[in-house]
Amino acid sequence: MIIDSSIISYMLHFVLTFLAIMKMMSAFLGQRKTSMFQLGATFIFCIGLYLFNNFVLVPMDFILGGFLGILCALANDLTISFNYQASFKKRLACSIITVSLIIFIETFIAILAVIISNQIIVNLGYVYVLLGVLNYLCALWFYRFKNFKKATFISKKLWFLFLSIPILSVFFVFIFLIQLSLFFAAISIIFLFIINFIILYYQDALSTNYQIKLQSTLDVQEKEYYFTQNKLMIETVEMVKSIRHDMKLHLATLRDFATDHPEMICYINSLIGELEKSEIHSDTGNVAFDSVINFKLKSVKEDGIAIHLDIFVPMLIGIETADIVIILGNLLDNALDAVARVADKFIKVHILYEKGNLLIKVENSFNGNVKTNKETGELETLKTNNDHGYGLKNIRQSARKYDGTVNLSYDNKVFVTEVLLYGKQVSQKNFKNELTTHS
Repeated sequence: MIIDSSIISYMLHFVLTFLAIMKMMSAFLGQRKTSMFQLGATFIFCIGLYLFNNFVLVPMDFILGGFLGILCALANDLTISFNYQASFKKRLACSIITVSLIIFIETFIAILAVIISNQIIVNLGYVYVLLGVLNYLCALWFYRFKNFKKATFISKKLWFLFLSIPILSVFFVFIFLIQLSLFFAAISIIFLFIINFIILYYQDALSTNYQIKLQSTLDVQEKEYYFTQNKLMIETVEMVKSIRHDMKLHLATLRDFATDHPEMICYINSLIGELEKSEIHSDTGNVAFDSVINFKLKSVKEDGIAIHLDIFVPMLIGIETADIVIILGNLLDNALDAVARVADKFIKVHILYEKGNLLIKVENSFNGNVKTNKETGELETLKTNNDHGYGLKNIRQSARKYDGTVNLSYDNKVFVTEVLLYGKQVSQKNFKNELTTHS
Protein backbone atom coordinates (compact mmCIF):
# COMPACT_ATOMS: atom_id res chain seq x y z
CA MET A 1 0.00 0.00 0.00
CA ILE A 2 1.47 3.32 -1.08
CA ILE A 3 0.71 6.25 1.21
CA ASP A 4 0.21 9.53 -0.62
CA SER A 5 2.80 12.18 0.28
CA SER A 6 0.06 14.74 0.85
CA ILE A 7 -1.44 12.55 3.59
CA ILE A 8 1.94 12.39 5.30
CA SER A 9 2.19 16.17 5.03
CA TYR A 10 -1.27 16.61 6.55
CA MET A 11 -0.45 14.30 9.47
CA LEU A 12 2.92 15.94 10.14
CA HIS A 13 1.19 19.32 10.11
CA PHE A 14 -1.42 18.06 12.59
CA VAL A 15 1.11 16.46 14.96
CA LEU A 16 3.40 19.52 15.00
CA THR A 17 0.45 21.90 15.46
CA PHE A 18 -0.97 19.70 18.24
CA LEU A 19 2.40 19.81 20.04
CA ALA A 20 2.56 23.58 19.47
CA ILE A 21 -0.85 24.08 21.07
CA MET A 22 0.20 21.88 24.03
CA LYS A 23 3.31 24.04 24.46
CA MET A 24 1.25 27.25 24.44
CA MET A 25 -1.19 25.76 26.95
CA SER A 26 1.72 24.89 29.25
CA ALA A 27 2.92 28.49 29.09
CA PHE A 28 -0.51 29.88 29.91
CA LEU A 29 -2.01 27.23 32.20
CA GLY A 30 0.95 25.44 33.78
CA GLN A 31 1.83 21.74 33.70
CA ARG A 32 -0.54 19.16 32.25
CA LYS A 33 -2.64 17.39 34.92
CA THR A 34 -4.21 14.48 33.01
CA SER A 35 -3.00 10.94 32.33
CA MET A 36 -1.54 9.71 29.04
CA PHE A 37 -4.82 7.87 28.35
CA GLN A 38 -6.80 11.12 28.60
CA LEU A 39 -4.23 12.90 26.45
CA GLY A 40 -4.53 10.12 23.86
CA ALA A 41 -8.31 10.49 23.81
CA THR A 42 -7.87 14.24 23.27
CA PHE A 43 -5.44 13.54 20.41
CA ILE A 44 -7.92 11.22 18.65
CA PHE A 45 -10.80 13.69 19.06
CA CYS A 46 -8.65 16.52 17.67
CA ILE A 47 -7.74 14.39 14.64
CA GLY A 48 -11.46 14.16 13.88
CA LEU A 49 -11.87 17.94 14.16
CA TYR A 50 -8.78 18.47 11.99
CA LEU A 51 -10.05 16.18 9.21
CA PHE A 52 -13.51 17.74 9.37
CA ASN A 53 -12.04 21.24 9.09
CA ASN A 54 -9.67 20.49 6.21
CA PHE A 55 -11.87 18.24 4.07
CA VAL A 56 -15.37 19.54 4.84
CA LEU A 57 -15.14 23.19 5.87
CA VAL A 58 -12.21 24.41 3.76
CA PRO A 59 -13.86 23.54 0.39
CA MET A 60 -16.99 25.50 1.41
CA ASP A 61 -17.73 29.16 0.76
CA PHE A 62 -14.76 31.34 1.81
CA ILE A 63 -16.56 33.39 4.46
CA LEU A 64 -18.86 30.67 5.84
CA GLY A 65 -16.18 27.98 5.68
CA GLY A 66 -13.61 30.29 7.25
CA PHE A 67 -15.95 31.24 10.09
CA LEU A 68 -16.86 27.62 10.81
CA GLY A 69 -13.19 26.67 10.53
CA ILE A 70 -12.29 29.18 13.26
CA LEU A 71 -15.00 27.76 15.52
CA CYS A 72 -13.68 24.27 14.80
CA ALA A 73 -10.11 25.36 15.67
CA LEU A 74 -11.38 27.03 18.85
CA ALA A 75 -13.19 23.82 19.83
CA ASN A 76 -9.96 21.92 19.14
CA ASP A 77 -7.91 24.19 21.43
CA LEU A 78 -10.56 24.21 24.17
CA THR A 79 -10.55 20.42 24.10
CA ILE A 80 -6.78 20.38 24.59
CA SER A 81 -7.08 22.94 27.41
CA PHE A 82 -9.08 20.48 29.50
CA ASN A 83 -5.85 18.58 30.06
CA TYR A 84 -4.82 21.48 32.30
CA GLN A 85 -6.19 22.72 35.60
CA ALA A 86 -7.50 26.26 35.15
CA SER A 87 -10.64 28.38 35.18
CA PHE A 88 -12.82 28.52 32.07
CA LYS A 89 -11.80 32.17 31.59
CA LYS A 90 -8.15 31.19 31.30
CA ARG A 91 -8.94 28.22 29.05
CA LEU A 92 -10.95 30.43 26.68
CA ALA A 93 -8.33 33.20 26.69
CA CYS A 94 -5.52 30.77 25.92
CA SER A 95 -7.56 29.06 23.18
CA ILE A 96 -8.43 32.37 21.48
CA ILE A 97 -4.81 33.56 21.60
CA THR A 98 -3.55 30.23 20.25
CA VAL A 99 -6.09 30.17 17.41
CA SER A 100 -5.30 33.77 16.40
CA LEU A 101 -1.53 33.19 16.32
CA ILE A 102 -1.89 30.06 14.21
CA ILE A 103 -4.30 31.86 11.83
CA PHE A 104 -1.75 34.68 11.38
CA ILE A 105 1.03 32.23 10.56
CA GLU A 106 -0.94 29.93 8.28
CA THR A 107 -2.72 32.73 6.40
CA PHE A 108 0.56 34.57 5.82
CA ILE A 109 2.28 31.42 4.51
CA ALA A 110 -0.74 30.59 2.35
CA ILE A 111 -0.57 34.07 0.76
CA LEU A 112 3.17 33.66 0.13
CA ALA A 113 2.53 30.27 -1.50
CA VAL A 114 0.04 31.87 -3.92
CA ILE A 115 2.32 34.84 -4.68
CA ILE A 116 5.42 32.72 -5.26
CA SER A 117 4.00 29.65 -7.04
CA ASN A 118 0.52 30.75 -8.10
CA GLN A 119 -0.80 27.65 -6.36
CA ILE A 120 -3.06 27.40 -3.36
CA ILE A 121 -1.60 25.79 -0.30
CA VAL A 122 -3.74 22.65 -0.66
CA ASN A 123 -1.72 21.75 -3.76
CA LEU A 124 1.61 22.18 -1.95
CA GLY A 125 1.88 19.36 0.58
CA TYR A 126 5.34 20.32 1.78
CA VAL A 127 4.03 23.74 2.82
CA TYR A 128 1.83 21.98 5.41
CA VAL A 129 4.97 20.59 7.02
CA LEU A 130 6.47 24.07 7.01
CA LEU A 131 3.31 25.40 8.68
CA GLY A 132 3.58 22.79 11.42
CA VAL A 133 7.23 23.70 12.04
CA LEU A 134 6.42 27.43 12.15
CA ASN A 135 3.50 26.82 14.52
CA TYR A 136 5.81 24.93 16.88
CA LEU A 137 8.51 27.63 16.67
CA CYS A 138 5.84 30.22 17.49
CA ALA A 139 4.85 28.10 20.51
CA LEU A 140 8.46 28.04 21.71
CA TRP A 141 8.53 31.83 21.45
CA PHE A 142 5.19 32.07 23.27
CA TYR A 143 6.51 29.78 26.02
CA ARG A 144 9.02 32.48 26.99
CA PHE A 145 6.15 34.45 28.52
CA LYS A 146 6.18 32.29 31.65
CA ASN A 147 4.25 34.75 33.80
CA PHE A 148 1.07 34.15 31.80
CA LYS A 149 0.22 31.21 34.04
CA LYS A 150 0.15 33.66 36.97
CA ALA A 151 -1.98 36.21 35.13
CA THR A 152 -5.03 37.46 37.02
CA PHE A 153 -7.89 39.29 35.32
CA ILE A 154 -9.16 41.57 38.06
CA SER A 155 -12.33 42.66 36.24
CA LYS A 156 -14.56 41.42 33.42
CA LYS A 157 -13.87 44.62 31.47
CA LEU A 158 -10.14 43.96 31.51
CA TRP A 159 -10.71 40.36 30.47
CA PHE A 160 -12.95 41.31 27.53
CA LEU A 161 -10.53 44.07 26.50
CA PHE A 162 -7.63 41.65 26.50
CA LEU A 163 -9.49 39.09 24.37
CA SER A 164 -10.98 41.65 21.97
CA ILE A 165 -7.54 42.28 20.41
CA PRO A 166 -6.96 38.79 18.94
CA ILE A 167 -10.67 38.40 18.06
CA LEU A 168 -10.74 41.69 16.11
CA SER A 169 -7.39 40.82 14.55
CA VAL A 170 -8.79 37.59 13.11
CA PHE A 171 -11.83 39.51 11.83
CA PHE A 172 -9.56 42.00 10.08
CA VAL A 173 -7.61 39.14 8.48
CA PHE A 174 -10.77 38.17 6.61
CA ILE A 175 -11.44 41.80 5.66
CA PHE A 176 -7.90 42.21 4.31
CA LEU A 177 -8.13 39.01 2.26
CA ILE A 178 -11.36 40.22 0.67
CA GLN A 179 -10.58 43.92 0.17
CA LEU A 180 -6.80 44.10 -0.37
CA SER A 181 -4.34 42.63 -2.81
CA LEU A 182 -2.39 39.59 -1.60
CA PHE A 183 0.76 41.67 -1.08
CA PHE A 184 -0.91 44.29 1.10
CA ALA A 185 -2.90 41.58 2.89
CA ALA A 186 0.39 39.88 3.83
CA ILE A 187 1.84 43.18 5.10
CA SER A 188 -1.33 43.84 7.11
CA ILE A 189 -1.18 40.38 8.72
CA ILE A 190 2.41 41.03 9.79
CA PHE A 191 1.25 44.31 11.31
CA LEU A 192 -1.57 42.55 13.22
CA PHE A 193 0.88 39.91 14.41
CA ILE A 194 3.16 42.63 15.83
CA ILE A 195 0.22 44.30 17.60
CA ASN A 196 -0.75 41.01 19.24
CA PHE A 197 2.86 40.40 20.21
CA ILE A 198 2.98 43.78 21.95
CA ILE A 199 -0.28 43.03 23.78
CA LEU A 200 1.03 39.65 24.93
CA TYR A 201 4.30 41.21 26.03
CA TYR A 202 2.41 43.91 27.91
CA GLN A 203 0.19 41.36 29.66
CA ASP A 204 3.23 39.31 30.63
CA ALA A 205 4.92 42.45 32.01
CA LEU A 206 1.75 43.29 33.98
CA SER A 207 1.72 39.80 35.45
CA THR A 208 5.38 40.13 36.40
CA ASN A 209 4.82 43.49 38.11
CA TYR A 210 1.74 42.13 39.87
CA GLN A 211 3.73 39.19 41.23
CA ILE A 212 6.51 41.52 42.42
CA LYS A 213 3.99 43.78 44.16
CA LEU A 214 2.24 40.78 45.72
CA GLN A 215 5.54 39.35 46.94
CA SER A 216 6.49 42.73 48.41
CA THR A 217 3.20 42.83 50.32
CA LEU A 218 3.74 39.29 51.57
CA ASP A 219 7.27 40.18 52.68
CA VAL A 220 5.93 43.09 54.76
CA GLN A 221 3.29 40.85 56.32
CA GLU A 222 5.89 38.16 56.98
CA LYS A 223 8.18 40.67 58.70
CA GLU A 224 5.28 41.80 60.90
CA TYR A 225 4.63 38.16 61.76
CA TYR A 226 8.25 37.56 62.75
CA PHE A 227 8.30 40.76 64.79
CA THR A 228 5.16 39.64 66.64
CA GLN A 229 6.63 36.18 67.12
CA ASN A 230 9.80 37.64 68.55
CA LYS A 231 7.82 39.85 70.94
CA LEU A 232 5.85 36.82 72.09
CA MET A 233 9.04 34.80 72.63
CA ILE A 234 10.61 37.62 74.66
CA GLU A 235 7.52 37.89 76.84
CA THR A 236 7.34 34.11 77.27
CA VAL A 237 11.01 33.71 78.18
CA GLU A 238 10.91 36.65 80.62
CA MET A 239 7.76 35.30 82.23
CA VAL A 240 9.30 31.85 82.63
CA LYS A 241 12.47 33.34 84.14
CA SER A 242 10.39 35.40 86.55
CA ILE A 243 8.19 32.47 87.55
CA ARG A 244 11.24 30.22 87.92
CA HIS A 245 12.97 32.74 90.20
CA ASP A 246 9.89 33.42 92.35
CA MET A 247 8.93 29.75 92.50
CA LYS A 248 12.26 28.85 94.05
CA LEU A 249 11.70 31.48 96.75
CA HIS A 250 8.17 30.24 97.42
CA LEU A 251 9.29 26.62 97.63
CA ALA A 252 12.17 27.54 99.96
CA THR A 253 9.74 29.40 102.22
CA LEU A 254 7.37 26.40 102.26
CA ARG A 255 10.29 24.15 103.15
CA ASP A 256 11.06 26.32 106.17
CA PHE A 257 7.44 26.03 107.33
CA ALA A 258 7.48 22.25 106.93
CA THR A 259 10.13 21.46 109.55
CA ASP A 260 7.94 18.83 111.18
CA HIS A 261 7.08 17.05 107.92
CA PRO A 262 10.13 15.23 106.51
CA GLU A 263 8.21 13.82 103.53
CA MET A 264 7.03 17.29 102.51
CA ILE A 265 10.56 18.66 102.85
CA CYS A 266 11.85 15.85 100.62
CA TYR A 267 9.17 16.57 98.03
CA ILE A 268 9.87 20.32 98.04
CA ASN A 269 13.60 19.67 97.70
CA SER A 270 12.91 17.54 94.61
CA LEU A 271 10.86 20.36 93.08
CA ILE A 272 13.65 22.86 93.80
CA GLY A 273 16.12 20.46 92.20
CA GLU A 274 13.99 20.21 89.05
CA LEU A 275 13.86 24.01 88.80
CA GLU A 276 17.61 24.27 89.16
CA LYS A 277 18.10 21.68 86.44
CA SER A 278 15.91 23.62 83.99
CA GLU A 279 18.73 25.69 82.56
CA ILE A 280 18.60 28.83 80.49
CA HIS A 281 20.43 27.94 77.27
CA SER A 282 21.45 31.45 76.27
CA ASP A 283 22.03 34.47 78.50
CA THR A 284 24.13 36.82 76.40
CA GLY A 285 22.11 39.93 77.18
CA ASN A 286 21.00 40.22 73.55
CA VAL A 287 17.25 39.84 73.90
CA ALA A 288 16.65 38.69 70.32
CA PHE A 289 19.22 35.87 70.35
CA ASP A 290 18.41 34.78 73.92
CA SER A 291 14.68 34.73 73.27
CA VAL A 292 14.89 32.71 70.06
CA ILE A 293 17.37 30.17 71.43
CA ASN A 294 15.66 29.68 74.79
CA PHE A 295 12.22 29.48 73.19
CA LYS A 296 13.18 27.02 70.45
CA LEU A 297 15.34 24.80 72.67
CA LYS A 298 13.12 24.81 75.77
CA SER A 299 12.22 21.11 75.51
CA VAL A 300 15.42 19.59 74.14
CA LYS A 301 16.17 17.66 77.37
CA GLU A 302 12.78 15.96 77.30
CA ASP A 303 13.36 15.08 73.64
CA GLY A 304 16.81 13.64 74.36
CA ILE A 305 18.69 16.15 72.20
CA ALA A 306 22.29 16.96 73.11
CA ILE A 307 22.94 20.70 72.82
CA HIS A 308 26.27 22.46 72.46
CA LEU A 309 26.23 26.27 72.31
CA ASP A 310 29.14 28.57 71.55
CA ILE A 311 27.68 32.08 71.41
CA PHE A 312 29.39 35.44 71.46
CA VAL A 313 27.15 38.40 70.68
CA PRO A 314 26.95 41.80 72.37
CA MET A 315 23.74 43.33 73.69
CA LEU A 316 23.30 45.56 70.62
CA ILE A 317 24.23 44.71 67.03
CA GLY A 318 23.55 46.39 63.71
CA ILE A 319 21.11 43.74 62.46
CA GLU A 320 17.33 44.04 62.59
CA THR A 321 15.57 41.93 65.20
CA ALA A 322 13.16 40.55 62.58
CA ASP A 323 16.08 39.22 60.51
CA ILE A 324 17.64 37.57 63.56
CA VAL A 325 14.33 35.84 64.27
CA ILE A 326 13.94 34.79 60.61
CA ILE A 327 17.46 33.39 60.24
CA LEU A 328 18.09 31.84 63.64
CA GLY A 329 14.48 30.73 64.16
CA ASN A 330 14.33 28.90 60.82
CA LEU A 331 17.77 27.36 61.31
CA LEU A 332 16.75 25.93 64.69
CA ASP A 333 13.36 24.80 63.35
CA ASN A 334 15.07 22.91 60.53
CA ALA A 335 17.60 21.37 62.92
CA LEU A 336 14.90 20.27 65.40
CA ASP A 337 12.86 18.74 62.59
CA ALA A 338 15.93 16.85 61.30
CA VAL A 339 17.06 15.42 64.64
CA ALA A 340 13.53 14.16 65.32
CA ARG A 341 14.09 11.58 62.57
CA VAL A 342 17.26 9.98 64.01
CA ALA A 343 18.31 8.15 67.18
CA ASP A 344 21.56 10.08 67.74
CA LYS A 345 20.18 13.57 68.36
CA PHE A 346 22.50 16.55 68.65
CA ILE A 347 22.51 20.22 67.71
CA LYS A 348 25.56 22.48 67.80
CA VAL A 349 25.13 26.24 67.54
CA HIS A 350 28.09 28.53 66.95
CA ILE A 351 27.38 32.28 66.80
CA LEU A 352 30.11 34.89 66.51
CA TYR A 353 29.68 38.64 66.15
CA GLU A 354 32.84 40.60 65.46
CA LYS A 355 33.45 44.06 64.03
CA GLY A 356 29.93 44.40 62.69
CA ASN A 357 29.84 40.98 61.06
CA LEU A 358 27.88 37.94 62.14
CA LEU A 359 28.41 34.22 61.64
CA ILE A 360 25.66 31.76 62.57
CA LYS A 361 26.56 28.10 62.18
CA VAL A 362 24.11 25.32 63.05
CA GLU A 363 25.25 21.71 62.89
CA ASN A 364 22.86 18.82 63.53
CA SER A 365 22.46 15.11 63.03
CA PHE A 366 20.06 13.94 60.29
CA ASN A 367 19.13 10.78 58.39
CA GLY A 368 21.10 11.60 55.24
CA ASN A 369 18.04 12.10 53.02
CA VAL A 370 17.99 15.30 50.95
CA LYS A 371 15.73 16.51 48.14
CA THR A 372 16.83 19.01 45.49
CA ASN A 373 14.89 21.03 42.95
CA LYS A 374 15.62 19.68 39.46
CA GLU A 375 15.55 23.14 37.87
CA THR A 376 17.44 25.25 40.43
CA GLY A 377 19.47 22.58 42.20
CA GLU A 378 18.46 24.05 45.57
CA LEU A 379 17.42 21.92 48.52
CA GLU A 380 13.71 21.43 49.14
CA THR A 381 11.92 20.55 52.33
CA LEU A 382 11.13 16.95 53.26
CA LYS A 383 8.41 18.11 55.65
CA THR A 384 4.88 16.94 54.95
CA ASN A 385 3.27 20.04 56.42
CA ASN A 386 2.28 22.43 53.63
CA ASP A 387 2.99 25.41 55.91
CA HIS A 388 6.69 24.57 55.81
CA GLY A 389 9.19 24.72 53.00
CA TYR A 390 10.00 28.43 52.99
CA GLY A 391 12.68 28.34 55.72
CA LEU A 392 15.78 28.42 53.53
CA LYS A 393 14.13 30.84 51.12
CA ASN A 394 13.43 33.28 53.97
CA ILE A 395 16.94 32.83 55.37
CA ARG A 396 18.49 33.65 51.99
CA GLN A 397 16.22 36.64 51.55
CA SER A 398 17.25 38.12 54.92
CA ALA A 399 20.92 37.34 54.27
CA ARG A 400 20.85 39.25 50.97
CA LYS A 401 19.95 42.44 52.86
CA TYR A 402 23.39 42.31 54.48
CA ASP A 403 25.28 41.09 51.39
CA GLY A 404 25.48 37.79 53.20
CA THR A 405 25.94 34.20 52.12
CA VAL A 406 24.19 30.95 53.04
CA ASN A 407 26.27 27.78 52.72
CA LEU A 408 24.90 24.25 53.09
CA SER A 409 27.01 21.13 53.50
CA TYR A 410 26.20 17.60 54.60
CA ASP A 411 27.34 14.00 54.68
CA ASN A 412 25.42 10.85 55.58
CA LYS A 413 24.92 11.85 59.22
CA VAL A 414 25.56 15.57 59.75
CA PHE A 415 23.97 18.64 58.15
CA VAL A 416 25.68 22.04 58.48
CA THR A 417 24.21 25.45 57.66
CA GLU A 418 26.35 28.58 57.80
CA VAL A 419 24.96 32.08 57.46
CA LEU A 420 27.46 34.91 57.16
CA LEU A 421 26.27 38.53 57.30
CA TYR A 422 28.84 41.13 56.30
CA GLY A 423 29.19 44.49 58.03
CA LYS A 424 30.87 47.65 56.81
CA GLN A 425 33.72 47.92 59.29
CA VAL A 426 36.08 45.38 57.74
CA SER A 427 36.44 43.78 54.35
CA GLN A 428 34.78 40.45 53.70
CA LYS A 429 38.14 38.77 53.09
CA ASN A 430 39.63 39.86 56.42
CA PHE A 431 36.52 38.86 58.33
CA LYS A 432 36.49 35.43 56.69
CA ASN A 433 40.08 34.89 57.84
CA GLU A 434 39.19 35.91 61.41
CA LEU A 435 36.17 33.59 61.43
CA THR A 436 38.32 30.71 60.20
CA THR A 437 40.64 31.09 63.22
CA HIS A 438 37.67 31.13 65.63
CA SER A 439 36.02 28.10 63.98
